[in-house]
Amino acid sequence: MASGVARAAAGGLRRAVVLMGHPGHGGLMRSLASLDQAAGRFGWQLHFVFPPATAAQVEAAGLGARARYCAGIHHWRRLGGRLRLPILLATLVREVRRLDAEVVYCATLSSFPYACLTARACRVGELVHVYSSYADGAQYRKHWLGRARHAVAPSRDSLERAAAAIGGFAGRAEVVYNGVDVACIETAAAAPVALAPRLGRGPVVGMVANLDRRKNPLDLVEATARLVPRFPTLAVLLVGEFPDPEYRDVVLGRAQTLGIESHVTVTGFQASPFPLINVCDVVALPTRRDPFPIALLEAMALRKPIVSTAVGGIPEMVVDGETGFVVPPGDVDALTARLDALLGDHERRRVMGEAGRRRMETVFTLDGFVARMFAAFDGAAAG
Repeated sequence: MASGVARAAAGGLRRAVVLMGHPGHGGLMRSLASLDQAAGRFGWQLHFVFPPATAAQVEAAGLGARARYCAGIHHWRRLGGRLRLPILLATLVREVRRLDAEVVYCATLSSFPYACLTARACRVGELVHVYSSYADGAQYRKHWLGRARHAVAPSRDSLERAAAAIGGFAGRAEVVYNGVDVACIETAAAAPVALAPRLGRGPVVGMVANLDRRKNPLDLVEATARLVPRFPTLAVLLVGEFPDPEYRDVVLGRAQTLGIESHVTVTGFQASPFPLINVCDVVALPTRRDPFPIALLEAMALRKPIVSTAVGGIPEMVVDGETGFVVPPGDVDALTARLDALLGDHERRRVMGEAGRRRMETVFTLDGFVARMFAAFDGAAAG
């Protein structure tokens, strides 16, 4: 590296450039905010590069002070993105050198090709977070994961799938379970809920997610239609936004066809979904593929029982029958039955919610997450 002037200006802190190529991931934004807040305790300072589409989310997460926005970082595989790739790489190289950074941390797997090229052009450490549950080796290979010098994954499932898909990691690879800031979540959850008049006095089921086909809110709509005869005042909150307008029409059109549109509310993106989670009796996530949904950890922090699918790292998070239920993906009958069992039994919800909170406080602590992540930063820099 050139001079060390930037490091001296930062009070001796080591610097890392963090790339995040996918907009719309509220949980990941909050995870990055937790890392940013803890960085100084571990001798690091984080600087961020995001796609322009994430600007509002970045500011809401409190990451704007050291954020830079680069066009092409999101849709780099498209023709226009590939044409801009040399400019993007040159920009990233200049940023790493300007900051005298020691690590390029790729927070989403899709960003790794240019993160890897940037790190190697600057001769600094590289770290990639495998927030993915692909089983297809081609999906991993196109992201150069086999070339990673240091990788972390949020679950054993993600790490094992990736290793199998690429034929093993060339460098160091380890599992780092996410953690969440319980005190911050509880404080935020105490805020009033603007939707309260619409929720009535009936049970509330919430789903917190980027509402795409992979997260599969359609199955929750189908389950809602089966639950309404038993729970006529049931309210379902889809906490997030639909990135695909056509899929939004499919989901809400199905709710209308089933005659339950008055029971389903789409809140749009929420930088702080916690007040809404707090009013839920159960949190559901009928996702078809998910490495480790942080929204479920946040629900556990607020003592909410969970009904989710047995995909990705979810079975590592949710203990079936103890902190909630896991059901087969795409099985609306099982999803309905488990939701019915919880909505009809207040004491069972309470016991499972308390068990989930205890599990989160012992296995998925924020201190454990940030300590292991910055140990990985140290290892990447040394390597």
